[in-house]
Amino acid sequence: MVAGSRIIYGMAREGAFPAKLARIHAGQKTPWIAVIVVMVAAIVSVMASAADISSIANVAVFLIFVVYGFVNLSLIWLRYRQPRLKRPFRSPGTIGKFPVLAGLGLITSLAMLTQFSGYVIVAGISVVVVSMLLYKIIDVRNIHVSRL
Repeated sequence: MVAGSRIIYGMAREGAFPAKLARIHAGQKTPWIAVIVVMVAAIVSVMASAADISSIANVAVFLIFVVYGFVNLSLIWLRYRQPRLKRPFRSPGTIGKFPVLAGLGLITSLAMLTQFSGYVIVAGISVVVVSMLLYKIIDVRNIHVSRL
């Protein structure tokens, strides 16, 4: 739920979701509205699902490894595609342009994805594909969710 709320927060900051989802709690310094949205979505999906809670948890963990894989792949990709891009952080342990830690993170994430049951893999990939299609539809039309 923490990762989901941070992803929603980041997308809201970029304009892909309503700006209200990027609000930060003054005392806790957390994206509190995004946390509530993820919590409600999790509760609704558990209540609406015919699957047991362990399957739902496994799909969530699968998706976390997918996100970690994409993050590491993005770091590697950007090192080669946009080498002159100003970066607000440094990744230690590089060989030439290649960030070794990101490479190990990508390999580890991919290895972890092989440890799930077929049901979890299919459900997780379905969520990823549907999410990517929805994002592409929103992006292609250049319509942000906040304008819908």
